[in-house]
Amino acid sequence: VDSLLTERLREFVQSPRIDVSVKEYHSKKVLLLGATRTGGRGPGVYVLKGKTTVLDLLMEAGGPAPDADLKNVRITRKGRSFRVNLYDAIFKGDMSQNAVLDAGDKVVIPRVPETRRGVYVFGEVKNPGLCPFSEDMDVLTAISEAGGYTDEAVLKSVIVFRGDPSRPRAIRVNLDRLIREGDLAQNVRLRRGDIVFVPRTFVGDVTKFLSRIRAIPDFFGAFIYPLDTYIRARALHLFGG
Repeated sequence: VDSLLTERLREFVQSPRIDVSVKEYHSKKVLLLGATRTGGRGPGVYVLKGKTTVLDLLMEAGGPAPDADLKNVRITRKGRSFRVNLYDAIFKGDMSQNAVLDAGDKVVIPRVPETRRGVYVFGEVKNPGLCPFSEDMDVLTAISEAGGYTDEAVLKSVIVFRGDPSRPRAIRVNLDRLIREGDLAQNVRLRRGDIVFVPRTFVGDVTKFLSRIRAIPDFFGAFIYPLDTYIRARALHLFGG
């Protein structure tokens, strides 16, 4: 189409440049199934809108559910099935995992089994994200699993978020006191699903800190959705006390 229009316009325009893109392929559809976030469009049939990747589709559907297993997304194409790791696409920048969809594809977002749900570590750590959970896991272990803290970390103001995302409990942890004085009470034992945040600035008032976080739309609902979580957690240093 580009070539045909360019040739026709040569009679009227000197050196015309034409670039035709298809806005929507109404005849090209894909099927999305599995663990998507409540409140969005959710599972169903979607029309491809130009070049569409798996992440594009998931965003259009409203994002993954809190227990979505983004490391094991399955795509079935023309009778063959293959796995893509959206977690690596988001956190490690491996865009080879963010497959471009074809008409007729079926995308399945599985759920993480209860036994595989871990602890989430964000903020001033070297490798933010999900850490495998163990029954004896504590804050220091989780931060170590995340590559350790950065030079920007304020260890006096580490916060553990726990419980219902709509009413999370915030537990202040002073890792500086643990490291310098050996205060083991600061090394809080973690539970499956806990979220550990290592700030860049001191958090003076945890209640005020929580209220400011809640002002970010759907912040706690996004904790297990790596794209939202990564962006928002990186910005949290703005909300120091």
